[in-house]
Amino acid sequence: MKNQVSSMTKGGIGLPSPSGFREITNPRADESRTNAAATPVTPQPSRGSGDQPRDFDHREVARKLKQEYAHGARDSSIRHLDALHSLVKYLMKADPNLDEMLEQTARSIYTQFSIKEVSIALRSTSDGLYRYAAEYGMRADVWAAHDKITYTYDDLMDTRKYKPITVSHHTQLFLAEDNPYGPDEGDTYSEHLMKQSKRKSASDSIEGDYLDIFLYGPQDEILGWIEISGTWDGKIPDARTIRCLEIVASVLGIAVTRHRIMDDAQTPKAAPSPPKKAEREKK
Repeated sequence: MKNQVSSMTKGGIGLPSPSGFREITNPRADESRTNAAATPVTPQPSRGSGDQPRDFDHREVARKLKQEYAHGARDSSIRHLDALHSLVKYLMKADPNLDEMLEQTARSIYTQFSIKEVSIALRSTSDGLYRYAAEYGMRADVWAAHDKITYTYDDLMDTRKYKPITVSHHTQLFLAEDNPYGPDEGDTYSEHLMKQSKRKSASDSIEGDYLDIFLYGPQDEILGWIEISGTWDGKIPDARTIRCLEIVASVLGIAVTRHRIMDDAQTPKAAPSPPKKAEREKK
């Protein structure tokens, strides 16, 4: 009876105990409180006793941006853009030196993308064969071995010989376990190290791995390729690195095409040979 009496109110109507039920609130009040909690509160400017609020120093915007820009050189993605920027600057020259551009590109890839060995091959306009034209990071004997090799277009397409793994239209991956080398390429890598290397994860790079990133011309013809092998962190280049190198290859393809167009324009055309005696008599 005591419990029943304690739950009675004026008028004798029994009401539930507060400990057993949630308090009934106004839905509009709940909505107002939710909106207020979601609305960011702008902090009031600090002020001293009797001081007026200070205006924000707009010069701080420039200081912050300049500091972030200077420190951005440590960011790998920004370093990748620097490599592309240097290549574009060559394209802006009135008469760019293609050999110098190839050397600079190989050096930039080595330094900005943490690649151990970089080489660039191009198709010759005289005989249609592909040859290595620039490198960076290789020992002299390894580069000399590359310098002796030539490839035909059919060689590039020989999937039984090189066993490529197609990553994209631009990029092919070659893994050491597939022995992706021809008989004349034995001096371009260390067969001993390749046999001793053990891959422990899908991201590991070992001796004998390499990637080819193709340079394409206006008709989607293969002008050459950028070849990279080995990384300083011992990992296969990630997708972002490969995409950046594909952009570098595309810009380099434009540079090669432009250089050859300019060469053709500057090469004097051979004068037509005079008609033979029989042809003159017919006229």
